[in-house]
Amino acid sequence: MGVDVLKILPDFYWDPDVLKILPDFYWDPPNKAKILELMCKDRTLNTERVENNVQKVIKSYIACKDYFHELKSGPRVVQKTLDMTF
Repeated sequence: MGVDVLKILPDFYWDPDVLKILPDFYWDPPNKAKILELMCKDRTLNTERVENNVQKVIKSYIACKDYFHELKSGPRVVQKTLDMTF
């Protein structure tokens, strides 16, 4: 290995190009009407129970979306190693 490669390796390890080229991933919010149609009409499940669980899924979707949006916009935290804690 040459000296040039040894200078590039730390930057490549700590800041890989892969993280720079990924697009923003997103999920569409849950479609309550389609879920109810699939689960209740096609599968004959209890409508009340499915609606309650769909509400939980929507609530979780919003919480996750807010969490990852905050994580993306906030500072990046680096995990401490054992040598940094003592």
